[in-house]
Amino acid sequence: MGADRMTMKDVANHLGVGTMSLYYYVPDKAALLTQMAGELYARVELPPPDAPWEHRLRSVLTQVYEGFVMVPGLEPIVQFGEPALTHYGTVAASALDAIVASGVSRPDAARASLLLTGYAANRGAATARRLQRLRDVPTSTDDIVARLADLPLGLGSVAAEAAAIPHDEVFSFGLDLMIDGLKARLPGPDV
Repeated sequence: MGADRMTMKDVANHLGVGTMSLYYYVPDKAALLTQMAGELYARVELPPPDAPWEHRLRSVLTQVYEGFVMVPGLEPIVQFGEPALTHYGTVAASALDAIVASGVSRPDAARASLLLTGYAANRGAATARRLQRLRDVPTSTDDIVARLADLPLGLGSVAAEAAAIPHDEVFSFGLDLMIDGLKARLPGPDV
């Protein structure tokens, strides 16, 4: 079951406590989901500041992606509630510092940090949703490809081809494209 389908009663049953006991700690499900998102960001191990900028950036973003993949139904939008905001801010600041260390201007680094952390969280959430659907509907890869092939306007072949690409490769490819874009903004030797 994904976090989106979870009820407070489900959580209470899992913990072996009464449902009303949970409300002592959180006022509602939205607050619980926000705390879950905060925990995902809190678990990101920040690389040492003297590590190469690209390693630092990839490390932080990959951990964000992997965290959201692990919790189906947890949407990154809850990242802006408390206490998630504090931990999200720490992660985004780490990404910002890494990008600034590359030589990208601070304003561009700030924009890139928001874009990249959002990409990692959203790509992780999308992957988690897709994996959850595949678990919920037992079908073979052949069945999925056959259904995709029936899409109109030739979209089926593109969708079938995309469905065959491993999730982690899609994330890594997107991350590579964005980091390559950052590198293109680095000041050259003539500057």
